[in-house]
Amino acid sequence: KVHNYYVYAREQFANPTITMSSMSPISKNFYFSTYSLVRYGWAEFVVGFDVPVTNWMIVGLKAGVQTETNGTMGRYQAVMYIKKNKLNGFGGFEWGGDRTRSQAILGYRIKAFNPGIMEAHNGDLVAIGPMLEYYIPKTIITIYGSAMAALEDGRFASQFGIYLRFLPKPVDKFEEMEMKE
Repeated sequence: KVHNYYVYAREQFANPTITMSSMSPISKNFYFSTYSLVRYGWAEFVVGFDVPVTNWMIVGLKAGVQTETNGTMGRYQAVMYIKKNKLNGFGGFEWGGDRTRSQAILGYRIKAFNPGIMEAHNGDLVAIGPMLEYYIPKTIITIYGSAMAALEDGRFASQFGIYLRFLPKPVDKFEEMEMKE
């Protein structure tokens, strides 16, 4: 599935980014997963495994490579997905090379809307603020946006984008729950 296209906007700076992720079941409780990201001057690709640890939480570890202007280096990622009733979230932390990156989202689904809070750490940007996702009914499209304040100096930072989901059938119980809503 194509995960999202988004733009970080901070003052006069915008960095368009395209990511893609996949999760394929190997067995009932073990998934092969991938994640890739491409933006100006930097790209990464990691592969690994995700495992449900409860009926409402999945955790995963991945390893791969990143490439940027000063070479190719190892890249690593730890992720956590939660979905319990209408509460949902994602947490991801990446390291390797000369930068770390993290993102955390916690939302509460109300019909087609998912209001919540987002944290983003990308290079020197560490920001937090409200976010809103809107699942366009009967389509594969979700749009989202956030209005965050950079923690180091309070400057405005935002992230907005589009998710496109290509699922021939639910890949796990989380996807199945989302498709029923």
